[in-house]
Amino acid sequence: MEFRDAALKMAGIENPYLAEQSKNREVKAIMADKKELQGFKNEGQKEKAKEILATLAEKLGKQKPAVVATQEQESASAKDLSQIVAKLPFGATLASSDEELKSFFVFGFDPQIPQYVVKDYCEKLAGPVSTKIAHRARCGFVTFESRSEADKFAKKLESVKISKSSKTAALVVLEKKYPVRFCWGAPKPLGGSGAEQGKIGAVVVKVMKQLAEKDASEGKRKRKTVTEEPRKAPKKTYNAEREIEL
Repeated sequence: MEFRDAALKMAGIENPYLAEQSKNREVKAIMADKKELQGFKNEGQKEKAKEILATLAEKLGKQKPAVVATQEQESASAKDLSQIVAKLPFGATLASSDEELKSFFVFGFDPQIPQYVVKDYCEKLAGPVSTKIAHRARCGFVTFESRSEADKFAKKLESVKISKSSKTAALVVLEKKYPVRFCWGAPKPLGGSGAEQGKIGAVVVKVMKQLAEKDASEGKRKRKTVTEEPRKAPKKTYNAEREIEL
């Protein structure tokens, strides 16, 4: 309807529909059909109006597939994103059965963290690394030059990590202000656009909270086990007379 009104105005034709404002777009369309030939000054204007409306209708008709295509693209993008997230090793730990692996998945950091902070930390503990960091996704990968250096890094993390659970990625704080988690993990794609990485980052935030809760639960369970007083074995009694006879 807006296209029609604008087109009629640009063509210099008096628009009879402006006086009738209906809240229902379908009602407007019906009214437009009934009054299509009313309100114009001459036949030339009527024909001109018909041509304009026909052209607009054709253009609007061509826009529908574009809307459908956009919806399909969004659906495909959401599917691709879920596949990307599913491949990220959020559930991994500092234990690895893959002897060829030399990389660690690092996640949970603030998007503003300088990349060198992660790199310097890893190299200080073990040795040179190459980094693949996606700041908006709040995660990335660090790869050591050898497996021995990677093993050394894992052992160092075991001794300095804040998290006490061995069932979650190691939690450490870089430069006393950037909490991050490390675990073994082969490099994976981290999104092809800023929007995708932003959504991955939102998932990372949720995972960090879940792992914190898991660590807290594990800590409570361990403390409860330690504080429980061990049961004393019952004293063995002997039959004195029987022992003497023997």
